[in-house]
Amino acid sequence: MTFRAGDVVLHRPSGEKWTLACDEERAEVICCGWPESYAKAADCTLLRAATDEDRLVTLLLVAKGPRDHYRRGVAVQQLAREPHPLCSICVDTSCDPLGKATRRAGDVPLCDRHLADALDGARARLREAQSTVERLENAQPIAPEPST
Repeated sequence: MTFRAGDVVLHRPSGEKWTLACDEERAEVICCGWPESYAKAADCTLLRAATDEDRLVTLLLVAKGPRDHYRRGVAVQQLAREPHPLCSICVDTSCDPLGKATRRAGDVPLCDRHLADALDGARARLREAQSTVERLENAQPIAPEPST
Protein backbone atom coordinates (compact mmCIF):
# COMPACT_ATOMS: atom_id res chain seq x y z
CA MET A 1 0.00 0.00 0.00
CA THR A 2 1.18 3.50 -0.83
CA PHE A 3 0.19 6.38 1.43
CA ARG A 4 -1.34 9.52 -0.07
CA ALA A 5 -1.61 13.17 0.91
CA GLY A 6 -4.46 13.63 3.37
CA ASP A 7 -4.20 10.11 4.80
CA VAL A 8 -4.22 9.95 8.60
CA VAL A 9 -1.61 7.52 9.87
CA LEU A 10 -0.27 6.35 13.20
CA HIS A 11 3.48 6.93 13.38
CA ARG A 12 4.29 3.94 15.59
CA PRO A 13 7.72 5.06 16.91
CA SER A 14 6.29 8.32 18.29
CA GLY A 15 2.72 7.15 18.90
CA GLU A 16 1.48 10.29 17.11
CA LYS A 17 -1.35 10.56 14.61
CA TRP A 18 -0.17 12.36 11.49
CA THR A 19 -2.01 13.80 8.52
CA LEU A 20 0.25 13.33 5.54
CA ALA A 21 1.23 16.44 3.58
CA CYS A 22 2.26 14.63 0.39
CA ASP A 23 2.04 11.26 -1.32
CA GLU A 24 4.55 8.65 -0.22
CA GLU A 25 7.79 8.85 -2.19
CA ARG A 26 10.87 6.62 -1.94
CA ALA A 27 9.22 4.73 0.95
CA GLU A 28 9.05 7.94 3.03
CA VAL A 29 6.19 10.14 4.24
CA ILE A 30 6.03 13.80 5.29
CA CYS A 31 3.46 15.01 7.79
CA CYS A 32 1.55 18.26 8.03
CA GLY A 33 2.22 20.45 11.04
CA TRP A 34 5.35 21.76 12.65
CA PRO A 35 8.12 20.95 12.81
CA GLU A 36 8.31 19.31 9.41
CA SER A 37 8.66 15.62 10.12
CA TYR A 38 9.65 12.77 7.86
CA ALA A 39 9.45 9.06 8.50
CA LYS A 40 9.78 5.68 6.86
CA ALA A 41 6.45 4.61 5.45
CA ALA A 42 7.02 1.17 7.04
CA ASP A 43 6.79 2.86 10.47
CA CYS A 44 3.22 4.04 9.79
CA THR A 45 -0.19 2.40 9.97
CA LEU A 46 -3.15 3.77 8.01
CA LEU A 47 -5.97 5.01 10.27
CA ARG A 48 -8.08 6.85 7.66
CA ALA A 49 -7.58 6.92 3.91
CA ALA A 50 -8.01 10.25 2.16
CA THR A 51 -10.61 10.61 -0.57
CA ASP A 52 -9.37 11.77 -3.97
CA GLU A 53 -10.70 15.27 -3.18
CA ASP A 54 -9.06 15.27 0.29
CA ARG A 55 -5.77 14.32 -1.33
CA LEU A 56 -5.97 17.09 -3.92
CA VAL A 57 -6.99 19.75 -1.38
CA THR A 58 -4.16 18.70 0.96
CA LEU A 59 -1.59 18.88 -1.85
CA LEU A 60 -2.91 22.33 -2.84
CA LEU A 61 -2.73 23.67 0.70
CA VAL A 62 0.79 22.36 1.15
CA ALA A 63 1.82 23.70 -2.29
CA LYS A 64 0.67 27.17 -1.17
CA GLY A 65 2.77 26.95 1.99
CA PRO A 66 5.99 28.78 2.78
CA ARG A 67 8.56 28.53 0.00
CA ASP A 68 11.29 27.42 2.37
CA HIS A 69 9.40 24.27 3.42
CA TYR A 70 10.65 21.08 1.81
CA ARG A 71 7.16 19.58 1.71
CA ARG A 72 5.94 22.51 -0.42
CA GLY A 73 8.37 21.58 -3.18
CA VAL A 74 7.33 17.93 -3.00
CA ALA A 75 3.62 18.86 -3.20
CA VAL A 76 4.23 21.17 -6.19
CA GLN A 77 6.09 18.38 -8.01
CA GLN A 78 3.34 15.88 -7.24
CA LEU A 79 0.64 18.25 -8.50
CA ALA A 80 2.61 18.80 -11.72
CA ARG A 81 2.65 15.04 -12.33
CA GLU A 82 -1.14 14.74 -12.18
CA PRO A 83 -2.61 13.30 -15.40
CA HIS A 84 -4.74 16.45 -15.66
CA PRO A 85 -2.53 18.93 -13.83
CA LEU A 86 -3.87 21.99 -12.12
CA CYS A 87 -3.23 25.43 -13.56
CA SER A 88 -0.06 26.77 -11.96
CA ILE A 89 -1.52 30.29 -11.76
CA CYS A 90 -4.76 29.08 -10.14
CA VAL A 91 -2.70 27.20 -7.55
CA ASP A 92 -0.52 30.25 -6.79
CA THR A 93 -3.50 32.61 -6.46
CA SER A 94 -6.91 32.43 -4.88
CA CYS A 95 -8.85 32.60 -8.15
CA ASP A 96 -9.67 28.87 -8.48
CA PRO A 97 -7.40 26.53 -6.55
CA LEU A 98 -8.87 23.51 -8.36
CA GLY A 99 -8.60 25.04 -11.85
CA LYS A 100 -7.75 22.24 -14.26
CA ALA A 101 -5.06 22.95 -16.80
CA THR A 102 -5.89 22.22 -20.41
CA ARG A 103 -2.52 23.04 -21.99
CA ARG A 104 1.13 23.36 -21.14
CA ALA A 105 3.24 26.39 -21.93
CA GLY A 106 6.61 24.71 -21.71
CA ASP A 107 6.56 23.10 -18.28
CA VAL A 108 3.83 25.40 -16.96
CA PRO A 109 0.30 23.96 -16.95
CA LEU A 110 -2.38 26.61 -17.60
CA CYS A 111 -6.18 26.63 -17.61
CA ASP A 112 -8.01 28.19 -20.57
CA ARG A 113 -8.53 31.55 -18.83
CA HIS A 114 -4.90 31.97 -17.79
CA LEU A 115 -3.67 30.70 -21.15
CA ALA A 116 -5.81 33.39 -22.84
CA ASP A 117 -4.43 36.03 -20.44
CA ALA A 118 -0.86 34.90 -21.16
CA LEU A 119 -1.51 34.98 -24.92
CA ASP A 120 -3.04 38.48 -24.70
CA GLY A 121 -0.01 39.70 -22.74
CA ALA A 122 2.42 38.09 -25.19
CA ARG A 123 0.58 39.59 -28.16
CA ALA A 124 0.68 43.06 -26.58
CA ARG A 125 4.43 42.72 -25.95
CA LEU A 126 4.91 41.54 -29.55
CA ARG A 127 2.98 44.55 -30.92
CA GLU A 128 5.09 46.87 -28.76
CA ALA A 129 8.31 45.21 -29.97
CA GLN A 130 7.18 45.45 -33.62
CA SER A 131 6.40 49.13 -33.13
CA THR A 132 9.84 49.69 -31.64
CA VAL A 133 11.47 47.89 -34.59
CA GLU A 134 9.54 50.06 -37.05
CA ARG A 135 10.59 53.27 -35.25
CA LEU A 136 14.21 52.13 -35.26
CA GLU A 137 14.11 51.18 -38.94
CA ASN A 138 12.61 54.58 -39.80
CA ALA A 139 14.95 56.55 -37.56
CA GLN A 140 16.40 59.60 -39.19
CA PRO A 141 20.08 60.34 -38.83
CA ILE A 142 20.89 63.19 -36.52
CA ALA A 143 22.71 65.98 -38.24
CA PRO A 144 26.00 66.84 -36.61
CA GLU A 145 26.08 70.11 -34.78
CA PRO A 146 27.94 72.82 -36.64
CA SER A 147 31.39 73.40 -35.28
CA THR A 148 32.31 76.91 -34.27
